[in-house]
Amino acid sequence: MAEGGGYSLRYRPPGLVAAEFLKSRPAAGEEDLLPIEIIVGPIGSGKTGADMIRILCHAMEQWPDRDGWRRSKWAVVRNTNPMLETTTIASWLDWFPEDVFGKFNWSPPYSHTIRFEEQRVELEVIFLALDRPEQARNFLSLEVTGIYFNELREIPRELVIAGRSRCGRYPSLRHGRGAKWAGVIADSNYPEDELHYLCFWAGWTQPPDWMDAATRRLMFKPKGITFFEQAPAMRPVRNQIGDIVDFEANPAAENLKNLRPGYYQAQLSGNTTAWVLNMLCCEVARATESRPVQPEFRDHVHVAKRPLHWEPGAGPLLVGMDGGRTPAIICGQLVDGQIRILKEYLGQNVSVRSHVEATLPKMNVEFEGWADSHWRMKGTADPSGGGRRGGDEKTEIIHAREAGLSLVPAWTNDPRQRQGALERRLTTMSSGQPSIVFCPAGCPTVIQGMRGAYRFRRLRGVDGQFTEEVDKNMHSHPCEATEYLVMGVDRGSMKSDREQREAARGYQQANGRVAFNPFLSRRVQRQRR
Repeated sequence: MAEGGGYSLRYRPPGLVAAEFLKSRPAAGEEDLLPIEIIVGPIGSGKTGADMIRILCHAMEQWPDRDGWRRSKWAVVRNTNPMLETTTIASWLDWFPEDVFGKFNWSPPYSHTIRFEEQRVELEVIFLALDRPEQARNFLSLEVTGIYFNELREIPRELVIAGRSRCGRYPSLRHGRGAKWAGVIADSNYPEDELHYLCFWAGWTQPPDWMDAATRRLMFKPKGITFFEQAPAMRPVRNQIGDIVDFEANPAAENLKNLRPGYYQAQLSGNTTAWVLNMLCCEVARATESRPVQPEFRDHVHVAKRPLHWEPGAGPLLVGMDGGRTPAIICGQLVDGQIRILKEYLGQNVSVRSHVEATLPKMNVEFEGWADSHWRMKGTADPSGGGRRGGDEKTEIIHAREAGLSLVPAWTNDPRQRQGALERRLTTMSSGQPSIVFCPAGCPTVIQGMRGAYRFRRLRGVDGQFTEEVDKNMHSHPCEATEYLVMGVDRGSMKSDREQREAARGYQQANGRVAFNPFLSRRVQRQRR
């Protein structure tokens, strides 16, 4: 493609998908859009090279300014400075070495200016390390032709959107026709979380209901955002019950000619199934090592094969709630001894009362007749919600009751007992069926938490070791609400009154009070005092 100084740059796309990505240009009538075009695939598939060569292609195709030079300016973004230096810049200089394309500026901000005198082409590339939403201000006053995000799954969505707003600003219209093509290109491995924005953009998963309707519509397969999906490098081999027993190479994978024979098979040794599924099989799976709170959860066992629905008259409505400023309400139904988790309602930075008031109308539509059913609703909440907070004389549970949701506190909020309640359901059967199943459409956050996002906190600076404390994140609250729901159903079979008294004496709640079980007899309650 480019030659000089004894160096010849010749590039052949590593596969059909990479070739389509390189050739992608706006259709007629869409030239004014600022597209976001993303190539995703397994490791080693040639994604990074395709993006870097595409930058050069756009520079060559740029309209000339009034002086006849084709000028363009790009920003290349990686999540951390060490990764930027050791991987992204290293790959760039492998394609565009300094002794051929000019000296690289190693003073921040890193940059590389490439000039082709004969073709009258000038390309300036700036390299940035950004990984936090608040760093969007770093894009202020930046005027570029386009931006390339390397490993997009590590970059917050806010940075991608802020970066797009700076594209098409160079070259200025004062000097000619401006940018012929402007926008964002990116490469990425598959996300580890189904709630990652890339999953919504690609249409792999639906945005959750806790987002407002307008946001869900804007986030799901938005216009102007295109994905180029490479074939997986490996495929899982499953037995009759769905367990993975092996992996096989995919001959349709891209870039195999540029990898040593057996490269992908060599990645299996000493690795985890989750990592292989995510990085080689191109599945949304948690590849990072973690210690899940509920390791007994199995997708093929506990996630229903089709959406579950409320069955009036089949059993009581079950409700579990975890309070605080990120309240979670989980609804389910008990049918023939099986708990069916049907719906999640999540709040962000709202009070319990406001969240309940906003949720009840949705529950009335989703679970028609639940309040009038002869089955009595079973609602269980975090017992620490029985304590007064913020100077308010009313507790979270009282606020929920006054808003219309009748809840009782669980007999303890000891994490071991709460987690054990759900564990028993995950590891037992009821009438030949799993004792608990989850609706794939109604509770995506809970399911993703059960897969590993609901996890114990890692010990900082110690590899492979974890504390007994749960890592508080967007998945922990709905998963804990699910555990409270199960506690409310199985309270009679979990512990004897004596065992509950002993557990209550040995475990203090966050508000300083001991755990309280409203279902014990008055005689037992007097004994506790």
